[in-house]
Amino acid sequence: MDLALYALVEAWAKYLALRFEHNLWLYNCYTPVELLLKGSLAVAVVRERWPRAAMIALISGYVFLHSADRAANAGSGELLVRSTLASTLLLALFYTYLLFRLAEDETKVLYQRPEFVLFLGFTLYNGGMVPLVGLLTILNERDIALADRLYVINDILYLVSHLAIIFAAWRFRHSGSALWTTPT
Repeated sequence: MDLALYALVEAWAKYLALRFEHNLWLYNCYTPVELLLKGSLAVAVVRERWPRAAMIALISGYVFLHSADRAANAGSGELLVRSTLASTLLLALFYTYLLFRLAEDETKVLYQRPEFVLFLGFTLYNGGMVPLVGLLTILNERDIALADRLYVINDILYLVSHLAIIFAAWRFRHSGSALWTTPT
């Protein structure tokens, strides 16, 4: 779902850019959706009560932060940096936690598990985006050309992340395992 949604967002953003129209509003809309999708997946995978409650509380707090950020920047057409930074940081923390839990519970080779590949892909993208998004405001003020050139980091990280999603989906399909099981 995230892969298809991202492809749609990127295609639409490219179309708008080619027409010299603003496209940051599209990313401002996509960021909370991405957090809710990937955050919900993390919450669904966690079995322990307190980490699940903490994740839900952090996602709820993010919704308020995003609303405040949107209200503060209404009509500016700029990227909601605080909201985007909070989203990438939360997802990096969630999936880093899941990687550690997976490592603690595993008795065989970790990289053979499809969940490891999926969680690692999410962690790499979101963890790598934290410094980039954090610096965007400063870079845009001082050197917009450098900011544009550095934004290729986003494209590379997302490519790696989505290749990990595709590989993990392939591994899930061929291994017959599931990310989580529902009680019957």
